[in-house]
Amino acid sequence: MNWKRGLFRVWMVGSIVWAVAWVGYIWGTCELKHVPGTREGTYITMCYTGFSGWMTQYPSFTVLDYASIAVSGASVPVAVLLLGLVIRWIARGFGARVPSK
Repeated sequence: MNWKRGLFRVWMVGSIVWAVAWVGYIWGTCELKHVPGTREGTYITMCYTGFSGWMTQYPSFTVLDYASIAVSGASVPVAVLLLGLVIRWIARGFGARVPSK
């Protein structure tokens, strides 16, 4: 059994599931809001675009808004990958046999 390849595949599947869930979460935070100072019935779509809860008008997303969403969504899978690499490195330091192939 190849633990390294198997765990990497588990991480890949988990990362894809996380990305789909993250996009669903972002899309689910979008809501219609009334624009103050405009006539009644004027609404815009506002969506979550960052960690601190700020929202941006949907059609007006900038590159920084998309980058913020991507970075905050990708941070969890990257952190899990790095944690796995650190645990593997520590296990090798104790002489544990971690197969490489």
